[in-house]
Amino acid sequence: MKILLDQELLILLCSPGGSNEITNLLEEDFNWDHLIQISINYGLVQLLYANLMTDYADKLPIEVRAKLQSIFSANVAHNMELTSEMLKILRLLRNVDIPAISFKGPILATSCYGSYFLRQYGDIDILVKFQDSFKVKELLIAQNFRLTEERGWQQSFIYNPKPEIEIDLHWELSPLHFPFRHPDFETLWQRRELIELNGEKIDTFSTVDILLILIVQIAKGGYEANESLAHICDLAHLLYQQKDLSWGKLLQEVQDFQLERAFYIGLNLAIDIFGTLLPPEIEKTLLEQNQKDLVIGIYINQIKKRLFSNKKTSLVETHFFRYLMKYGTAIKVYHHVYIIWQFLAFLIKDGITDINEKDRDFYTLPRKLSFLYYLIRPIRIIIQHGLRLYKFIDT
Repeated sequence: MKILLDQELLILLCSPGGSNEITNLLEEDFNWDHLIQISINYGLVQLLYANLMTDYADKLPIEVRAKLQSIFSANVAHNMELTSEMLKILRLLRNVDIPAISFKGPILATSCYGSYFLRQYGDIDILVKFQDSFKVKELLIAQNFRLTEERGWQQSFIYNPKPEIEIDLHWELSPLHFPFRHPDFETLWQRRELIELNGEKIDTFSTVDILLILIVQIAKGGYEANESLAHICDLAHLLYQQKDLSWGKLLQEVQDFQLERAFYIGLNLAIDIFGTLLPPEIEKTLLEQNQKDLVIGIYINQIKKRLFSNKKTSLVETHFFRYLMKYGTAIKVYHHVYIIWQFLAFLIKDGITDINEKDRDFYTLPRKLSFLYYLIRPIRIIIQHGLRLYKFIDT
């Protein structure tokens, strides 16, 4: 799909390895304020500023440089405060012999970019065993944190003296309703590695596990219509950093945890958007998987549309794409036929029995014929959403 000049420039400036096109694009007539704003919205302003200052400082207008530097410095100060708080909590948990793994935030930024200054993040994420979560909750409250939200897989806290400091305490890495699972805590703990932050060595996920978690996060974003360009950028940079990555081990993990669909969605997006290069044998595997599982291409198309346009997704479309992620059959068939077939299967599974006022307004029936609404409902939905579906499959 076609993207705007500002979006293209942002992507190239944040891509690992850079691009020869950047110099020419910087000569184009574009709005610096808009570029800065979308970089903030996408979570890439830190990387944008660092790369501009490293390679293109002479192209920056003075007022643009000052604005970017101010934003960068404010984010650095915030990141340092969050990182300091994270280290304090991890020390507290170590002192009471509670195993805990920090991830995302400063850990992810350091793993992908070599510095936690180079990524925006808003909270601290810590994973513990479920049975330890109750004790950790008590410890956090004793440290003047307040519980703000509780879900079936995590709890959220804010620090009372400074509400901008937030912690997500996890015992699972994604909601239970999400169709892809991660390795359990014991497996992650056994494979953990050490990373140094502010002179301290702390536990974090292995490189393979960080990659698995990232690709699941990217797929989860598509599943929940909450896509993150920053996560795709993280994946591209992490793959770029890992010159000696054991692809065989990674692919085996993907197969063992049945993450093929999520994995290849993430890989394709890193290639399409940030130009990630893969070993030839992995490119071949990727192509074969794309041909075998049409849901991969459908999701890539949908994620890119929502990232780079103002496309609104209807409730029916959202549920349909969730259905595809969970139940879409991996089979070789003509693309348009596959979409229509799966949409009808979705209606049969989730759409026919839920009769509502829209169906009654669509065609009024006498009470004794009300059973016919079970036939009318799928017809109404197809007519109502058919144009959107056609536009979608025709791109």
